[in-house]
Amino acid sequence: MRTAALLALLTASGHARPPAKAASDAVLTAALREMERSLAGLSLDNVRPFRLSYTLLSARKVSAEASFGSLESSAVETDRLASADLRVGSPDFDNTDFIGADGGGHAPFTIQVPQEDGALGLRYGLWWMTDSAFKSAHRRWSQKDAFRRAKNLPELLADSVPAPVAVYDAVEQDTALPVARAEEASRAASAALRGNPSLHWGRAAVRSEEGLLRFLDSEGRRVRRTDARYEALIAAETQAPDGMPLRQERRFLTRRASALPSDAALAAEARELAADLADLAAAPGFETPYIGPVLFEGQAAGEFFHQLLARGLQAPREMLRESESLRDAFGPGELTGRLGLRVAGRILSAYDDPLREEEGGVLLSGYAPVDDEGVPARRIALLERGILKGLPLGRAPARSLSGSNGHARASLSHLPSPRAACLFVDAEGSLDAQALRAELLRRAGDFGLSYAVVVRRLAGTSEMRDGDLLPPPAYALKVYPDGREEPLRGAVFDGVTMRALRDVAAAGARRRVYNYMQPGPYGSADDAVPASIVHPDILVTEMELVPDEREPDRDPVLPSPLEDAR
Repeated sequence: MRTAALLALLTASGHARPPAKAASDAVLTAALREMERSLAGLSLDNVRPFRLSYTLLSARKVSAEASFGSLESSAVETDRLASADLRVGSPDFDNTDFIGADGGGHAPFTIQVPQEDGALGLRYGLWWMTDSAFKSAHRRWSQKDAFRRAKNLPELLADSVPAPVAVYDAVEQDTALPVARAEEASRAASAALRGNPSLHWGRAAVRSEEGLLRFLDSEGRRVRRTDARYEALIAAETQAPDGMPLRQERRFLTRRASALPSDAALAAEARELAADLADLAAAPGFETPYIGPVLFEGQAAGEFFHQLLARGLQAPREMLRESESLRDAFGPGELTGRLGLRVAGRILSAYDDPLREEEGGVLLSGYAPVDDEGVPARRIALLERGILKGLPLGRAPARSLSGSNGHARASLSHLPSPRAACLFVDAEGSLDAQALRAELLRRAGDFGLSYAVVVRRLAGTSEMRDGDLLPPPAYALKVYPDGREEPLRGAVFDGVTMRALRDVAAAGARRRVYNYMQPGPYGSADDAVPASIVHPDILVTEMELVPDEREPDRDPVLPSPLEDAR
């Protein structure tokens, strides 16, 4: 594998000899000099740093957005950001894994540094950032120590354990996304929305972030790797005759510019999206609650596994909190305390493999051979026939597991937290599409229902109801025994808990790829990282859907000018 050829592993006490490119990298050289100076000179009240890491991201960002064929905005920008994770105290008890009463503590110091490689300008920025990080770490460590003493806490888990030292150098070569290409693609996709004159709003956007990430720490880790993502987005809104707002969107995320959909493919997706909205608007509103089986097809199945499985396994470490009111915001994933228990349907098994680059010819966005603590990633078993067997881990041990498996990930402005990267879900006894539909209808008949429900897309998490773990369907169908399908409008899930994961009773044979931006575990909007889920369609034995009780919007007073363009 390419990764094996570029990855050198040493013991935690060894000394890393960077590859030639890393050794001659002017940015890494300047950062290393400042790191050594900081470690030698920083001291306050006899407290010194024992570990320091820098992450530097140089990025070129392209963004273009268009509405109904007309360009609205276009921009190209470049910048370089740096962050510092500085630890004081000792690996057994340091300044991390503690949330103060102000809700702070789980973030590194992040600043903008010069884009050019002049050593002095870069070192000045790193000096200022490191000095601020040290004073903050000293304060947090003192607060954490006072909290421990005041609560007379028993022996705590260590805050950090040794991990292999990786020297990794892999900068992928790919053609940069020209801004003209982004503009043309967004124009073409948004123009295709004109076919539905009832739309109130419609946009298409193409965005990219092409970056070179550098990571180094005081234990010898050195990383140079490409950090790139490309996204195409199509979104539109309308209203049903009864005033119910309706929204649909399509997102396409990939690691390479060459893998973005063509203009023609985006335009076809836009036309399909507009047609879906028209069908939903024409469908009768959902009025009678439904309790019965639900089939999650395509993207909806990926979203189901993201919300219930991937998020449930995030951040297994239980952090100290000055205020228990912060438990919901900074608590561990809901599944992390259930090792050895059945948490999913018996037909399901799952593993996470950050080293997998693609599946069925589709690039996996979650590919991450080295995590954001500089530790080599490895495949981990998560589920075996529904039983939870493992967890993603970073260098901070969890209650029942210790030792990083290279799954600590974060955006630049947050400390890494364990989470999935490329999650693979397998199912025993998978069925072809026709047999899966037949099983859905059979189970609906057992409930005495005249139809069954198929969900193809879920809405955004901002539309989730309090206490539920799944957003409402964005596009769903009523499926009848005679094969008829009817769009289902205005239904929301009610009372969804982790039980839904245990109620997965059948799955399809086709494997699909869901690439998405995975939010961080603590609700921060800017802590999303690329991730992938490879999954089948799934049948959940029993779920409840109830009518959406939101107040309808008023119709526009004037008809849309799109009517004139028909």
